[in-house]
Amino acid sequence: MTASGAVALETKRRRVCPPSRVPFEGETLAALLEHLERDAPCVRVEALDALGAPVPRDSKETPLEDAAESIRVTAEGAFVARIEGLGGAARLETLMAGPPVDDVNGAKTKQTETGWSVASVVVSASPVTGEDDKAEGEKPNAHRHAHGRASRAHELLSLRAREVLAAAANEGDETKTKENKADGSGAKKNVLAAIYALVSFFDNLHDVFTAPDPSNFGRIFAPDLNAGGTLVPSRLLVGANP
Repeated sequence: MTASGAVALETKRRRVCPPSRVPFEGETLAALLEHLERDAPCVRVEALDALGAPVPRDSKETPLEDAAESIRVTAEGAFVARIEGLGGAARLETLMAGPPVDDVNGAKTKQTETGWSVASVVVSASPVTGEDDKAEGEKPNAHRHAHGRASRAHELLSLRAREVLAAAANEGDETKTKENKADGSGAKKNVLAAIYALVSFFDNLHDVFTAPDPSNFGRIFAPDLNAGGTLVPSRLLVGANP
């Protein structure tokens, strides 16, 4: 077997047998981020403030949960996902993950009929780095380019991610006790569990553009019939198993 064949085989094995995960049972955002460092090693997870800057986990000025407005999940060279609408600790207590939306270009935080906040997920291409990024910085519209070029695949990844977040949130709602539903306690823990499920989903798909899909005869891409036959990673199509 050639070296390239061995690499492809090993990649396929990693996809068929993903690493086992330890369920998150903590109660704070800081604990979740620490847990994800070990449990989702293929992506980088950061809490961001209102200006989009990373929030130090041990900040003495503003507690992490008060400052966190969103979470960024980066799979280097593949995609960057943003979980928007956290709004700090006060709103994290009553945050609910909404159902998948049709606006694949990014849905802003909305309000449900109950007045609770809704988290949204937007996925874009991984930004250009290194010398290419430096060269692009001297060109018009460089800021837009530095944030990556979205594609049909990233649109599908956004949709799949929203489905995962909504499903995880609904599962959390179903496991609440009647007492918790009445006074709202436990809502924050359920949201953190939903975010954990979503980051785990992204961690599984960190190699979505490069790893063969066993369910697609070992090929990476397949035509998306809803987009004129555009080739996308088959694992992102309906019925795929990331």
